[in-house]
Amino acid sequence: MYNHDYLAQTADGKKYLLNMHIKYGVKVQELVRIYFCWDDALQKVILGYLPDHLPTLKDPT
Repeated sequence: MYNHDYLAQTADGKKYLLNMHIKYGVKVQELVRIYFCWDDALQKVILGYLPDHLPTLKDPT
């Protein structure tokens, strides 16, 4: 919903939009999401994490 919330920055200052995720689990206490994107130039997957729950359309916290 808010792209700026899904930006990750590397040590060299390059920013990546973590626009893909893998979700595992159903219950909130056991739910895990791994956020990532693909960098064509590096030919690598860039992994990131989001430490807090982000706003959604249903829950705009």
